[in-house]
Amino acid sequence: MSEDHKWDLIHMVGIKFMKKVAAERRARLAGEIVAADFYLRQVTVMEVMLDLLSTDFGFDAQSVLRQLRRGDHSLAEIASTWLSDWMDRSRRLWWQQEGEPERPPHPDTRFVKRRKHDDGDYATEVDQHTTGKCSEPAYGYTTEQWTALTNKEQWAARERLFAQDAEDQRSWEAAAHREYESRRESATRT
Repeated sequence: MSEDHKWDLIHMVGIKFMKKVAAERRARLAGEIVAADFYLRQVTVMEVMLDLLSTDFGFDAQSVLRQLRRGDHSLAEIASTWLSDWMDRSRRLWWQQEGEPERPPHPDTRFVKRRKHDDGDYATEVDQHTTGKCSEPAYGYTTEQWTALTNKEQWAARERLFAQDAEDQRSWEAAAHREYESRRESATRT
């Protein structure tokens, strides 16, 4: 099999994968849980298929994943790249066209540090769970403000931010649920 044919096959599986992801979402929102679970199973089979195809085509996926780096950071440390940012914008455009509510930003820019590299810009996570003079400041704090706080004050600041984030998430979910119910009621009246 030629390299072009291999990539065409992987591309075809990728397109089917995205169609099943969309079908699972539609079924789940329509309350068709059995159908949604079936689509999710098909998505899982395609994920396994991509792994097996890559191995069959001579790609060692695990080795490739272990070696993937940008700058000094490995795949597990990178929160976003230009391509993942583009895919996020595409997803959001699709959600908007489907009448879906706006999702929170991902990754949340408060929790990432943008980096530049010859291979492309990327972002890594900013640790929001440590305290101390050398720890990353909690969002909303400058380095000077953060280092002026004691460890106890830093942890209290993080706890306040966590509580506010939790409340913001609950509010967003409640509003999204109300919007969804309103759309669903409107659809049943027409």
